[in-house]
Amino acid sequence: MNRLGIALVALVVVYAVGVSDCYALFGKKKAKAATEQTTQEIKADSTEAAQTAIAPEKKQTTTAAPAKTPEKAKTQAALSPDQEKQRAMREQKRAQLNNSQWPAELLAMSGEGKKHKDTLLFKDNRFSSETYAKQGFAATNYTLSVQEDGSMVWETMQTAENGQLVFWRGEISSDMKSMRGVVSKQKAAGESEDYSFVCSEKSIIAQ
Repeated sequence: MNRLGIALVALVVVYAVGVSDCYALFGKKKAKAATEQTTQEIKADSTEAAQTAIAPEKKQTTTAAPAKTPEKAKTQAALSPDQEKQRAMREQKRAQLNNSQWPAELLAMSGEGKKHKDTLLFKDNRFSSETYAKQGFAATNYTLSVQEDGSMVWETMQTAENGQLVFWRGEISSDMKSMRGVVSKQKAAGESEDYSFVCSEKSIIAQ
């Protein structure tokens, strides 16, 4: 083989080796890139799965309201000293007013008509009027409040079967010896009869 032939063979060998190395190097780089991408995807999937698993616990922790202990509820429901004093005084006055009757004189607030008499009854913690009881107004509960000077204010509403209403409001002196107030009878047609009343004495209802 002459020199030209030897040179051509050497050139072919070198070219073949270079191409093989290039392909090997390219394959390694491609495999490495694919491996890194797969690793990143696995890490991303793992992170997302962990966050999904933790999310319900966080949601449950933030939305759960702390349970009120019986001691805390009892403290919130307790009355202040002033409120407790008012309640005790109100119950004392109610006991004094209960089972009492008050002869009353009623005068039309329009100034027309004569005075007429009635008897106001506080029995079994309910209020009634002898005059209005005859007109179908039954005994009813009443509210009671105590003023700073020891006087009392009571209010109630009575209903008759014919749809008429009677509103009462009375003020009782601190010594429980006199009473004054107003009464308004609302008729079915929308008209009203308004009276003022005065009671100058109190007596105990016989049991």
